[in-house]
Amino acid sequence: FGAASTVQTMERLAKDKRAAAGAKVVGVCAMDLWSYPLPQHTLENRIQAPSLFITSAQFESNDEFGFTEKLISSCGEQASLVAVHGSRHQFVSDTPFFFPKPISDAFQITGSDETASTTSAAVADLLSSFIAHCADPASNGRESAHSDELWKKKLDKLTQDHENVLLRRGSPP
Repeated sequence: FGAASTVQTMERLAKDKRAAAGAKVVGVCAMDLWSYPLPQHTLENRIQAPSLFITSAQFESNDEFGFTEKLISSCGEQASLVAVHGSRHQFVSDTPFFFPKPISDAFQITGSDETASTTSAAVADLLSSFIAHCADPASNGRESAHSDELWKKKLDKLTQDHENVLLRRGSPP
């Protein structure tokens, strides 16, 4: 429930100045957001920081993904959505490394096309690039179109470099 808690925390920080005192969030990453339990008003509020949503193929194809798309859409241009091709929810943890591939497949820990090391390497590259983008002083004002443009180019390159794993979805309309 980490991604949903992160989204709710961001909403609280935006509304409650006492809670936000001294806090400066420069970026948010939500991996496989379980959006169903989030209140409607949370899904409609813009996250006040650059946001990266990484989703598994399993979560992207479930009935509640429309809620996640609504949240991402409310974030506008500062949000990016990337899907991990052929993956299951456990890609966000180290669980796929515990078991040989046949066991992971049998218990549906990994997707049929997914290998733990390839998926982890691609997601690690994606996360480290996002963190570097958010840590860049030019990004901290969040009004820097140049910085956002550089991030989008980097994201395009990452999805090309890991084309069998990462699928850039952009921001939904």
